[in-house]
Amino acid sequence: MFSLLAALERVTSLSRHSASERRDEITVAVGMGGEEFCERNGLDQKRNVNRQPAGLNFYRYGWPTDDRGTVTVEHGPHGFDVPDALSVMGTEDADRVETGFLDVSVGFSLLGGGSVSHAGVRDATYEFLADLQDRGWSQWHSHGSPRLRGREAFEYMTNDLVYSAPLDYEPTLEEWLGEYTIRWSLHANGVFLTLQFRRNSQKMEPDEPGEYYFRMNLESRDQRGRSYFEGEDRDRWEALWPALSAERRTRRAESEAALREAGATIDESYTDPELLPND
Repeated sequence: MFSLLAALERVTSLSRHSASERRDEITVAVGMGGEEFCERNGLDQKRNVNRQPAGLNFYRYGWPTDDRGTVTVEHGPHGFDVPDALSVMGTEDADRVETGFLDVSVGFSLLGGGSVSHAGVRDATYEFLADLQDRGWSQWHSHGSPRLRGREAFEYMTNDLVYSAPLDYEPTLEEWLGEYTIRWSLHANGVFLTLQFRRNSQKMEPDEPGEYYFRMNLESRDQRGRSYFEGEDRDRWEALWPALSAERRTRRAESEAALREAGATIDESYTDPELLPND
């Protein structure tokens, strides 16, 4: 039988520590260097880094599922805590260590993990998202995606694998348990945040406990820009972005025209976060 928590045990065992080495709280930030990460958190750099031949250094720390910790994400006034954390990892480019972590990944649960109420996890998720918004994080859609809000945005998401769930619509329990990916995307001052979850597909009865695992990824503006390209183009994304941005704006205009024709309301107030100045 599939066990989500058993799978998490394998993930968090990557950097398991003895009681004397345990850290209740780990501080991390996009742009933080690997050495600083270890120094700030009192970690052994050799033990907590995995240097890959491909040129990426992975700095990480993990907690057991029955004894979780807290990850503090620093980002000026937009910083926040992630409770019930299972793992944290910062990725550094060995050829550009001066840029620090290109992205940060945090694995966590809600409501203490284990068997939890589906409705309770849904409510806790939207409380967490509300707290992020209070700290200055805003919705963002992938460049080129239509600018929808509320239930219309949620319905569109159910048929689009990459569309972000709206922050201004809390789904019904039936919608929450639907067979589609629910992913939220936010940004604040040059950092892009994506939040999504996995759950035990064998524990989906609405009135019975479920089992959830959340993954949050934060990335720099530079890393977000690079993600739109492949191979050598990633290193010259700034030169290539204006043309791709124009192409995606055209695509958005076409999809929004079709949606308007079908009766949808387009959020004209929404603007994309800048990847380049005057983007």
